[in-house]
Amino acid sequence: MLRTPSLVLSAALAASALASHAAPAWAAPAAPVPPGQIAVIAPTRSAFLGAALGMGKTVLTGGCVLRTAEIQRSAVRATYACEAGVAALEVRHPGGVTGALATTEQFAIVGAGPVAPPQTLVDAVAERLRAKESEWQWTFATDASDAQRHGEGAAAEHDTPGGAPSGRREGMTKADQLAYDRAVETYKGGDPKGAYEALYALARGMGDRGPGSGVLGMLVAALASRGPDEALVQSLASAAEAAPSDPLPQFVAGVAAHYHAHQSGRTKEDKARFYETTLKLLARTHPAYDLEPRVWIYTAVSYYRTGHQAEAEQAIEKAVALGRRDADAFYCRAEVYHRKDPKKAIADMTTYKEIMEENKKLGTIVSRSKEERVARMLAYMSSVAEGRASADATELFDPPKRTIDLSELPPMAPVVGGAAAVGLAVVGLVALRRRRRAKANRAS
Repeated sequence: MLRTPSLVLSAALAASALASHAAPAWAAPAAPVPPGQIAVIAPTRSAFLGAALGMGKTVLTGGCVLRTAEIQRSAVRATYACEAGVAALEVRHPGGVTGALATTEQFAIVGAGPVAPPQTLVDAVAERLRAKESEWQWTFATDASDAQRHGEGAAAEHDTPGGAPSGRREGMTKADQLAYDRAVETYKGGDPKGAYEALYALARGMGDRGPGSGVLGMLVAALASRGPDEALVQSLASAAEAAPSDPLPQFVAGVAAHYHAHQSGRTKEDKARFYETTLKLLARTHPAYDLEPRVWIYTAVSYYRTGHQAEAEQAIEKAVALGRRDADAFYCRAEVYHRKDPKKAIADMTTYKEIMEENKKLGTIVSRSKEERVARMLAYMSSVAEGRASADATELFDPPKRTIDLSELPPMAPVVGGAAAVGLAVVGLVALRRRRRAKANRAS
C-alpha cells in the first residue's frame, strides 16, 4: 500500500473538496510569469487541487485512484494507483512548459515518472481542471526563498541538503561548468525535476571526474527536493538492479531510498527498511565513488539510523575528511554523536552554521526553515550537555512522520461546502481515530 509522503494535501481538505463538476465557466488564459519571477501555488488553493486531482477515493478513468498529492512550490505532483499500475503526473503553470501531455487555460500536465501516465488519466484530470479553473489565480514570487514562504502554509518542507555554492567547481571543464550553472539556476527557479535531469546527464558525462566535484551533491539536493515517493524509489532501484556495476544509478537509487525513509517513514520499521536499501545500493558505488563525500554521509546516517553506531562513526569520519567544506558532513556527524557525545555534536553543529554562513556569500541555496531547526537543535543539545534534558527524550534528527493514508479516508460526499465541509472533516477524522484506537486495543 502506498503511503502519503510528508508533503500532503490534508484530510480536511480532502473531505471539503468539491467532487461535482458543472459545465466549465469561462477561464482567462494564465497570467504570464513576470521576468525574474516564478509561479508558485498559494496555500489557499490546496482544496481546489484536491478536488481536481480526485481526492477522497474518486475513481478516475482507467480505474485510477489518487494515492499521494505533494505540493512542490511551483507544481503539485500526484501519484495514482491504476488498473495498469502506478502512474504519476505534475500540474504546473503552462508558461515555458515543453512536452506537456495536456494543457488548459491555467495549467499544463506533464509526466512525473519514468513511464508516461495513461492518457485517459491525463484527460480526466484536465477535464476536472477546466471545470473549475475560472476560480484559479497564480501567485508569483521573486526567488526560491520567497516561493518557499508562499508555500510553507500548504505543506511541510522536505528536509534537503543545502546544495553547493556556485563558482568554478573542481574537475570541471568550461562546458561542464556551464551545464552545472544552468542546472543550479533551474533548481533555484523552483524546478527540482528539471535540475535533477540536467545534473544526472552532467554526472554521466563527467564519469570518474564527477565524484568530489560537487555535481553529485547538487544532484542529491535536486532529488531530495522532489520528495521521492515509494513509486520513484522502486523505479530507481529497478534501474540500479539492471546495471549493478554502474555506480551512478546505484547512487541515485540509494539516495532516493534514504530520503524516502527520512521524509515519509511513519514507523522506525518502515524507515529501517529503506535505510537498509540505501546501504545495499551505496555499497555498490565503491570504489568508483570512494572520493565522493555524499556516499559516506548517507552511508553513515543510514548505519546510525539502523542501530550500527561503530559503522556510522567510521563512515562519517571519511565524509568529513573528504568534505571539509561540506556543511552537511558536520551536520550529519552531529547526528551520529548527539547521544554519545553531545559536546562534540554541538561543536559540529556550530561548524555547520559557520560554513553555511560562508557558503551563503558564494551562492549556496539555503533553507531558512532548516536554519531555524538547527538553532532549535543546538538549544536542545546544549540542554542535554548541561544535564537539563535527556538525549533519548526525542527523535531529534529523524522523527517518524505522522501522515494519513488516503485509502483510510471515508468516501467523499457528492457536494460539500461551507459548514458541512468542516463537519465532514471532523466526523471523518474522529472515525479514523476511533478505528485506530480499536485496532490498538485488539492488538494489546
